[in-house]
Amino acid sequence: MRRWTARILICLILGAVTNFAIARWATYYAPMTEVASLPSGWFSMIAEQTRLDLRNRAIIDAVLTVDFGYTFTYFETADGWEVAEHRAGTPFRCFHGWVALNDGVEIHREGLETDGDYSLFILKPRYLPLVANVGVFGAIYFAPVAAIALARRVRRTKRGRCPRCGYDLRGDMNAGCPECGWGRPEITS
Repeated sequence: MRRWTARILICLILGAVTNFAIARWATYYAPMTEVASLPSGWFSMIAEQTRLDLRNRAIIDAVLTVDFGYTFTYFETADGWEVAEHRAGTPFRCFHGWVALNDGVEIHREGLETDGDYSLFILKPRYLPLVANVGVFGAIYFAPVAAIALARRVRRTKRGRCPRCGYDLRGDMNAGCPECGWGRPEITS
């Protein structure tokens, strides 16, 4: 049991590292594809996140770009507001950040940092998508581990050995394993 717990934990850790690596890669290197229109409800979501009153503002420019693991959304209003939102992660966007400017002056920034060379670091996690991504990548890593363990158990059983520890049972599978206790009734005292 401890062995399987350790395997599952290692697969989840590898899933978290993979998730973070894909989000970082997508932020830097992924090619961008511009989408023609912003999804409905996007402005109200940004207004809620940024705590800015963006209702009844004339939108003069709006861009949504999407690629594998990264989404960038930008819009500009006629009265000088600009909002840019960045999201990264695959299959769900689990890291996000945004910046709001008014007449070119930064008003608020959340979850974004730069290193001076326009390299963007998206820092703020979205926890439910993050957990889902770790679970997806953990399952991808766990599938071959479980398949190998199942194949080992089948091979041992066909050879007349204990499926758990590999002890030679000389073909007497009904008696159970004297080495590890597999297939034997538990003794209660």
